[in-house]
Amino acid sequence: MGLDNRDYLRDEERRYSPQFSMGGGGGGFMSDAPMAKKLLICTLICFLAQMLTTSNSKSVVTDWLQLDTTKVISGQVWRLVTYAFLHSLEDPMHIVFNMLFLFSFGPRIESLYGSKEFLYFYLFSAIIAAIAFVGLDLVTGSPGAAIGASGSIMALITVCAFHYPTQKIYLFLILPITLPWFVVIYGIYDLIPVLGALTGNGSVMDNVAHSAHLGGLAYGYFYARKQWRIHPWLAGISTWFRAKNRGLKVVRPSISDDDDHEKPQTSQLERQMDAILQKISEHGEESLTRSERKTLEKASRQLRDRRDR
Repeated sequence: MGLDNRDYLRDEERRYSPQFSMGGGGGGFMSDAPMAKKLLICTLICFLAQMLTTSNSKSVVTDWLQLDTTKVISGQVWRLVTYAFLHSLEDPMHIVFNMLFLFSFGPRIESLYGSKEFLYFYLFSAIIAAIAFVGLDLVTGSPGAAIGASGSIMALITVCAFHYPTQKIYLFLILPITLPWFVVIYGIYDLIPVLGALTGNGSVMDNVAHSAHLGGLAYGYFYARKQWRIHPWLAGISTWFRAKNRGLKVVRPSISDDDDHEKPQTSQLERQMDAILQKISEHGEESLTRSERKTLEKASRQLRDRRDR
């Protein structure tokens, strides 16, 4: 595994950076998270479009873009994504809370994985959440409709819980709890109605897409746990198709003499980083010596240099 693939190096780079803060750095509104910023703005524009196209309590934009199980099955698959950019006009707090979470945690994940990977992660989260919603509708035989970014937001919070397990969040805006416990509590809250629907107890169901929340939570868990990365996978598929269409073979470039010269040094640095990471895990960051901290800084510089190439 190369230094570029080590998530803890990205974490170290952000941890000691003076620009690491909620919603981005000091260069302006979400300046360090351009993709999270675009997603937030796009969602607000869609919400405005919902308002402007509403007549007799019915929005044309909502009707065309919401997640509707019956219409998805009939072929309108774009709804598996577009619904995540719509929100309830009757409940303004729906969009307020979702965008607050995106503003708070989006920049952190984007800084770790990069803008393209963050975009793919967010959209795939919406798709998985939508599939979970449609799946439950088909199993229970009660097709319905849903809107909101909550599935993607649950995936986002779950991934953040892996990287920032000591980060606190206020439950009901009052009770401070760490992110992992927030995910567990919210997961149980969503699981009970879903189990009720599966067992035929419709009385526990409400006007919330609990299955979509659980789908996003599950996707975020496996994404972080299994270290899934979508951008390299899509790039590999794209390269394969281009090469196939041109009648070419995809081959690995030969390693140059310079690469051979740098490889032992890189491997040695990687071994040192693994040992330092193990020490942090067992004894805490305060146990690091001055030399080990310098090694951390060296690895962070290497990572930045590779990104700038």
